[in-house]
Amino acid sequence: MVVAREQLVRRGEPGVYHCISRVVRRAYLMGEDPLTHKNFDHRKGWVRDRLIHLSRHFAMEVSAYAVMINHTHTIVKTRPDVGAQWSDREVAQRWLSVFPKQTKRYARSKEAMENAIELMVSDPGVIRELRDRLCSLSWFMRCLNEHIATSANEEDGCTGRFWEGRFKSTALLDPSAVIAGLIYVDLNPVRAGAAETPEASDFTSGQDRIVARQARKKLKRLKKEKKRSETKGELTPEQAELVESVKRELTRDDWLSSFGSTSIEGESNTFLNMDLDDYLELLDWTGRQVREGKRGKIPGHLAHILERLEIEADAWVHTVLHFGKLFHRVAGKVQSILTATQRAGQKWLRGKPNARQVFG
Repeated sequence: MVVAREQLVRRGEPGVYHCISRVVRRAYLMGEDPLTHKNFDHRKGWVRDRLIHLSRHFAMEVSAYAVMINHTHTIVKTRPDVGAQWSDREVAQRWLSVFPKQTKRYARSKEAMENAIELMVSDPGVIRELRDRLCSLSWFMRCLNEHIATSANEEDGCTGRFWEGRFKSTALLDPSAVIAGLIYVDLNPVRAGAAETPEASDFTSGQDRIVARQARKKLKRLKKEKKRSETKGELTPEQAELVESVKRELTRDDWLSSFGSTSIEGESNTFLNMDLDDYLELLDWTGRQVREGKRGKIPGHLAHILERLEIEADAWVHTVLHFGKLFHRVAGKVQSILTATQRAGQKWLRGKPNARQVFG
């Protein structure tokens, strides 16, 4: 059954969505091709850099991402409530920042840029359209994928499609679905056998959060060492170099949405009753089960977290392993799926039996 995306991605309403994009023929266009032995790992950096850029200009929060050799995962929360608060001038500035070709056209002088902004601001219809686009999931993904496709084709000296088609999206309807989606995305390299642990999973939000967390601990320790230093607070050259390195690592997750700001509308702003340490511990434990291929008993303190989220602990690892197959266009509790079904004007949406088993 085909359901129009606009029936599930509600315009003007915040929502959390798991988006997947695959390259044509599932070729190795973002990793090492076993046939040609060409390595395109640097393109993974393109995706991450583009996500950072877009998240700073769109009314979107990126909660998780993973760049694999032939596809990408992104979990995004739309924030039209934030976009509605932007001034007309800010909308124009953000739009010109997203599209550098337009920026270069007007950037011959500061005065020319100001004139371009004023011209856009003078037309309410233009500003209204640009504000809608900056709050649109489709435009966000379009600006991500078109940029990567153009850059890859230029590098290869060819034309044609880079992606199979439009991205696929699943609406994560409640906190239980969001946490399952986050873990599923962060563990993609472990599940695929490309990495042993979450911290070794390059180009994932999980690795970014772990590196930044460790950097914060290192910086705290260095500050204590500085106070105890015999040089009365002065750092040695080695310590100063280490501090600069740690400061760079601190920025690894500053563009990702914090757990406190990713709550679903109508839910507590504490986001899933879970802090970063709880999340990373659950991520690490789940990754071990996935990698070792056996289902150990979930520790008591982690089981309590899942209980708060109303997730069946016995089904947790199976859910993370097969999340993409268990849920199609929507994921969440049965009641959340029924509500989404009614709002979409449909008689049914796939996933209710799985939701009943996993989310109670």
